[in-house]
Amino acid sequence: MVVFGETNTDGTGSAANLSETNGESIGLLDWQFDSIAYFLHDNFVYEGENIYASIQNVDLTFALDVTNNAEWNQTGLKEVSVTDGQLQNDGEFSQINISGFVDVHIDSSDMIEWLPDYEVLDISVYEAKRGAIDVTGVTNDVHIEITPYSNGEGWSNTFSVATGEGDDHISFDAFINPNRLAASTSRWTEFDVNLGSGDDTFYYALTDAELAGAKRLVEGGEGFDTLTLSTDTDDLSFSDFELVTCTSNSGVSLSVDSDLLAENASELGFILDDVSAQFSDDYTSIEVADLSQAQSNYLSEHDLDSSEFAAVTVTYGDESYTLLTNEVSDAWS
Repeated sequence: MVVFGETNTDGTGSAANLSETNGESIGLLDWQFDSIAYFLHDNFVYEGENIYASIQNVDLTFALDVTNNAEWNQTGLKEVSVTDGQLQNDGEFSQINISGFVDVHIDSSDMIEWLPDYEVLDISVYEAKRGAIDVTGVTNDVHIEITPYSNGEGWSNTFSVATGEGDDHISFDAFINPNRLAASTSRWTEFDVNLGSGDDTFYYALTDAELAGAKRLVEGGEGFDTLTLSTDTDDLSFSDFELVTCTSNSGVSLSVDSDLLAENASELGFILDDVSAQFSDDYTSIEVADLSQAQSNYLSEHDLDSSEFAAVTVTYGDESYTLLTNEVSDAWS
């Protein structure tokens, strides 16, 4: 079921509150493939090609596209909800694309199995200010790409995302629409992401947080989880990750303290690949050593060239932590 509307009129509530009784709803078999169905809010008048919102099911490609063609933040069309209870009965899709809504809600938490003939469910959310995506019931791999848009720090700028047992890929991208104001970036965006089990990847490429203490939190969960950074960062909180790497050819730096190391501790070592650790000043000691055979095998198992890495032990008070890194500072020796 897809529902459009607006339930949040005072800064509280969310698209998750949408229902058939308070929004415009449609089941996914109410139109034929290769066609477009149009929905207008009761307060609006249809004039020629001035379409306020559309939903498109594209020619048997099993892709669900939901686009708001009205002004962003248009009264009555700020929210959209896609829920799996009716999706499972009405149709099967391997791709969900949502664009132009302030608040997005996607819930597949009760689905036992998603598309046995497809290996990946792709979800794309473009120009949303906030949202909640729960795909914990999906057993296949899930790829979620979120490109936020915000008009300011007021009301909520938070995305919550929860995935299940697949090898999932989640990305937050700071692409700026040239048609938007220059100030319209992701600097107000906050998120709380739980990647569940599986060997997951989280890609982080948002604008630096505008406000001190902004919540940007991701939990890797079980499995071998990878954090991929696009630039230097000190505003991301993360836990239960085994590897941090980057997309920059010149590498990136990461602020590291005892809390971060404790939250990402690993028996053989927390891996930093082309990432320079900037340790907090309160460390007690740093020691650099050659890899053990087990550490070398561990890196090789995850397609990393162990010949480029060293084992670094950093001690904070009574606690010591091991990192495996190919960015060793001369200051540590």
